[in-house]
Formats: sequence, structure tokens, C-alpha cells
Amino acid sequence: MSLPEIEIIRIGSRQVEIRQVGEGPVLFLLHGIGSASRGWIHQFPAFAGRYRVIAWGAPGYGQSTDVDSETPEPHDYALILRDLFDALGIDRAILCGNSLGALFSSAFANITPERAAGLFLSDAAQGHGRLSAEEREAKLRARLEPLERLGVEDMAQARAGNLLAPGVPEELRDTVAGITAEIRPVGYRRAAWALSMGDLMAEVAGYEGPMAVVCGAEDRVTPPDTNREIAASRPQASFTLIPGAGHLPYIETPDAFNRLLAEFADSLTGAA
Repeated sequence: MSLPEIEIIRIGSRQVEIRQVGEGPVLFLLHGIGSASRGWIHQFPAFAGRYRVIAWGAPGYGQSTDVDSETPEPHDYALILRDLFDALGIDRAILCGNSLGALFSSAFANITPERAAGLFLSDAAQGHGRLSAEEREAKLRARLEPLERLGVEDMAQARAGNLLAPGVPEELRDTVAGITAEIRPVGYRRAAWALSMGDLMAEVAGYEGPMAVVCGAEDRVTPPDTNREIAASRPQASFTLIPGAGHLPYIETPDAFNRLLAEFADSLTGAA
């Protein structure tokens, strides 16, 4: 199965890029700060037989309009996601988010919990909202400095190795770098600001729906301990380590990732 073609969804003056395939309960995929809708290439064929699988290009990514604010919060992205659900006729969906996509998924579940059938959070970025203003500013500068110093393509090459488990094939590293090289600087900067202001633990504090947290055992960006903390904060949440994976298990170890996602999603829908 080839990667689904890009569709452009109009929402007033805004447009949102999506890729979708299949029919059935909606499984909605949200990428991280350095990725894109095409990063979910291994998930589309695995789930299209029993789900309507949709991946967005987050605001500011791909062909999606930038979020309006230069200093957005995760809720700004969640509101656009809510509008996208309306435009696509989606009442409820299982949300699968990696890294910053996990934070955006959690913000969506906070503002409209009845539409989040379940949260599957992978290598979740907690956000820096609980830090002091000085600490948040320092982390934001550290995030943006490589972009300003190296430019998009060189930053992508420099960043790819840290995202993946040690010893991955060079071809996989090149694939990840190529996806990151597609980012738009404005969209990346605004997403970085949202990350600096986000607080995933606060977003899920009142969420009572099904929830699973998974993390690559070799993740150096959002390490296992921080993901365990997220899972431990909610009594209904499970936590699973994925051996041999770094920050992007849905790309690095797709068979293991898809098995865990299928167990979670199928338990909610009976779609197996």
C-alpha cells in the first residue's frame, strides 16, 4: 500500500493537510515537532482494513495554515483539531500522538473529552509549562538555536541521530532527516513556543477515558521515566516500553508499535 495522497480541508480561511484511508472507527494520528503526516507510512496499511486512519499535517506543517498566534499554546492547536473533526464529520476518535502530538492530543481531550475515545501517547512531550519563566526561555532558545544557526536541512541532519536508537541503519536515519527537512521555520517556531508553554500532566488530569503510554526504551528526548510519570498520574493508564526504539518507535520498530496500538484500539472498538 502506498502512502495516501494529501487532501486539503478548508475551514473558513484556514486549510489543513490530511492523509486518510480506510473506513470504520476513526484512528487519528498526530506527529511531533520535527515530523509530518507522511511519517505514519507504516500505520496506514496496518490499520486501514478496519479503521478510518487519518493523519494531519499540524498547523504550520506541510500545506496546513500556520496557527494564528506567534505565541500559541497547545489549546490553540486543539481548537483547530476540533474544527477539523467538525469539517470531516468525526464525532469521536482514538487519538495516537507522538511527542508534541501527544501533548496536542491531550489538550484536545481536555477541551472536548467526549470526542476523545482514547489516548495512545507515544514518547510524549510533557511540555515546559511547569518550569520557571527563565527555564522555559532557556529550553526554547536551545530548541530554536540550531534552526537559526544551521538552517532547516542541516538541522534535520544534526537532529536525526538523537531521535533514534543507537545503531539504527543509515537508511532509517536518512529517512527521518528527510522528513524533518520538510518543516517550515515559522510553523516550527510556533510549535516550539507551544511546547514551552504546554503542561501535558495538567491536560490529562481530568481525563477519565482509556489511556495508554508507550515509550522507546532508548528514547533520549522524552526518556522512559518521564513517560512512566505520565502514565502513573492517571489510574486507568498503562505504560509499556518498546525495546530497541528511540523517540520514534512508530518509524523505528513499527511492528512492535502497531501491535501495541492495535491492542489498545481494538479493545475499545472490537474491530479486530
